[in-house]
Amino acid sequence: MSEYGPNHYNNFPERPTALRYSFADPTIDRDDVRVYLPDGMVRAITYPIPNEMQKEVRSKLIKLGLMLGEPSARLSKPDKDTFEVPRSARPLAYESAQTSNGTTSYDDRQLFYELGSVLGNLFTIDKGLVLRAPLGRSIAIVEFAKIEESSLRLVPGVEADIEPMPEDLNAMGYYAERLTEEFGNRFYDGAINLRIGFAEACMNGPR
Repeated sequence: MSEYGPNHYNNFPERPTALRYSFADPTIDRDDVRVYLPDGMVRAITYPIPNEMQKEVRSKLIKLGLMLGEPSARLSKPDKDTFEVPRSARPLAYESAQTSNGTTSYDDRQLFYELGSVLGNLFTIDKGLVLRAPLGRSIAIVEFAKIEESSLRLVPGVEADIEPMPEDLNAMGYYAERLTEEFGNRFYDGAINLRIGFAEACMNGPR
């Protein structure tokens, strides 16, 4: 049984989510599939049940609206947890320089500002949490997000890669280094916006 209720997942047929959209990661046994229910198709991310400390972090992320999707009892497998996630969600790593998301359109400057906001909100939890994993695969961008909501979310399972910031680590410097490695010249134009988004989130506190 999942912490969210009894498991029923194996009763429904499934197919892997298309590669460009998929958050599947065999190294952590995370699956990303389309599940065909009697009332229609839904998308699900399933991964091993985290430990108690990771569950605590995950609960805070959900409460703050930073986690992609919603926990699902009806889709959970034995010894795994499942989130039902938007069909349009895709890894940040696959984004082009110009992105259109339903009612919102923005360039890299806005994209990195929102990324800074997500990372800054994460940092405000428990006196400084940082994400120690490739950002492009750990953060999702969602199309057709409501205009008043951020369109970036942390991918379920990422709680295993979130930890307190070491005393000798500067969070903003760490993220800037990682984004330079992952996005190259694209990040240079948006770097200042990342810092602004991060600073504003830290100044204003959790959402």
